[in-house]
Amino acid sequence: MRSEGGAAGQKPKAWLCIDGRLCYLCSENNRIAINIMPLQAPPQHRLCYVSRNYIVSNMARINTENLLEEWGAVNLGSAQMHSKNMVWGFLHNLWGIVGYTFRVRRGDIVVLQYPIKKYFKYICRVARLRGALTVTLIHDLGCMRRHRITEQVELSRLSLSDYIIATNSVMRTWCEEHGLSQTIGALELWDYPSPMPLRKQESMPADGSRKPVVVYAARLHPRRNAFLTKLEHTDLTYELHLYGQNDTTPFGKDNPNIHEHPRMASDTFIETVCGDYGLMWDGNSINRLDGAWGEYNRINTPMKVSFYLRSGMPVIINKDAALAPLIEKEGVGIVIDDLDRLGDILTHITPEQRQAMTDNVARIQQRINNGYYLQQTIEQAMAHLAARHTNND
Repeated sequence: MRSEGGAAGQKPKAWLCIDGRLCYLCSENNRIAINIMPLQAPPQHRLCYVSRNYIVSNMARINTENLLEEWGAVNLGSAQMHSKNMVWGFLHNLWGIVGYTFRVRRGDIVVLQYPIKKYFKYICRVARLRGALTVTLIHDLGCMRRHRITEQVELSRLSLSDYIIATNSVMRTWCEEHGLSQTIGALELWDYPSPMPLRKQESMPADGSRKPVVVYAARLHPRRNAFLTKLEHTDLTYELHLYGQNDTTPFGKDNPNIHEHPRMASDTFIETVCGDYGLMWDGNSINRLDGAWGEYNRINTPMKVSFYLRSGMPVIINKDAALAPLIEKEGVGIVIDDLDRLGDILTHITPEQRQAMTDNVARIQQRINNGYYLQQTIEQAMAHLAARHTNND
């Protein structure tokens, strides 16, 4: 939101300049308030980002950009575009980097979404030459997810940034233990703004007249979720509903408790899905985090967790996943070590426990819809870097 003049009693979190006018950031009703100050004060810092073309829909990156824009951040690159034309996309991104080179200026705080193909080192080095500062928000670590680069190469790239935001505290600890000396924040959850109304899922009937409904949303492929083939041959005491594009043969055709649905748009899913829990599980095994996708959940923050919470569903997650402590702390789901035990656990959830989870989900749902988690980490980064920049001056 924007308001003329400073609100009484509000302490600025960080200073920036928008459209040539000095502003400050402060918290107001769990949102970033951008308050415009008189023009005679010297501008100090702009909050900036570099947009690009997205060949596929990447909600975490797009949501981050849209929230930054909503908060008044300046796009130093090309306009956000969604084109599958590889040549046009390349030229669009290249033109954005050329524009960034001339637009970035001293005192800017530039938020980068890592990894950035081809241009990450260049953006960081140009920022340093121009007296700007960079904040790198890590989406994925290539050395951990697909093992296409070494840890040494990954850390060397990240060391070029002035401030790092890991997606959770487990990733932050990994970065610190592997030698990154920058200050490192932790996002914890991806925000998930949606125009769909906030909603609660239907309560489980106390008389047990229906089975619990567990929802699993993902691209269905043995490389990612081979554990589903094992659940097919299990006598489930709950209903498992699968949503997503299926690249292979249908799952659960011989199991009456497994139901497969076609992929649907995210907002449609949020508005219409009916489920008691969302399942956050990947890999080959139902007993542990296994396989490339399963192992990656030990350090990653899957967007799917926020997707389930935004849809009003508590989350079922493996105890070794990076987000398990947060799910347990916030009371928004069930932490489990073995899917073989899930049916028994769901049977023993009391109406009071279920209601507590529902209330907690509603609280987190409000946060992720309003950009709460990104707001907190960006405020911390700006305050740290603004103070450092002032001291260096």
